[in-house]
Amino acid sequence: MTGRPVRFRRLGLGLRVFRELAGLSQATFARSAGIGKCQLNRYERGHELPKLDTLGKLLDALQVTPLAFFYCLALLESRFAPGPGVESQLLVEGGLPVDERHIAALRRLFTHFLDVFQSAIASRMPAAPEHAEAGAGGSASARR
Repeated sequence: MTGRPVRFRRLGLGLRVFRELAGLSQATFARSAGIGKCQLNRYERGHELPKLDTLGKLLDALQVTPLAFFYCLALLESRFAPGPGVESQLLVEGGLPVDERHIAALRRLFTHFLDVFQSAIASRMPAAPEHAEAGAGGSASARR
């Protein structure tokens, strides 16, 4: 792990968090992403970083957008200060120390975050010109 950017140090932990929240075993998750279970294990333990196309397959298998994944990764980084033992705080026997209240709060947070993000994107998208459709329809009628 030496020499890797700090931002990606816990990428594997993020994959594991999402996999466990989805209720998937390593074998099921690896199979749905089209990789080997041993390879997934190396990613989750932080021994290797996935290539971008592999990360895309992993996120698709989790049905998580890159935006949501990296936002959660940033939340994990800010919630648990970097240092020894962080993984043991998160990855206790039996999964993550979260209950339904935490999951509901995360759902509300992400729903709000995605609403804000979609509004920001929509405000930057140019409106489709109405005259283009009328012009296309008119020229098609003229040709007939």
